[in-house]
Amino acid sequence: MSSLQKCAADILYRERVNAMKNTNVKELNEQYRDCPTNEQEYEIDGRKYIVVSHYVEKKDLDEVVFNDAYYQAMNELLHA
Repeated sequence: MSSLQKCAADILYRERVNAMKNTNVKELNEQYRDCPTNEQEYEIDGRKYIVVSHYVEKKDLDEVVFNDAYYQAMNELLHA
């Protein structure tokens, strides 16, 4: 997994945690069941993880691209 993918996963995780504080899983599944999805399989330290992304069209593309670039640059600077 690249550093950009890790940063993006971190952002998505934080957004999901914030959303789940106000909603339970059943409500989220019902709300987004008709949205297109993408399934990716990752292996980290010998463990298999399957990530299902739901495209709900609620992202600000400028913000997402900025955050990805920012986290990638910071990661490269701190771990160079």
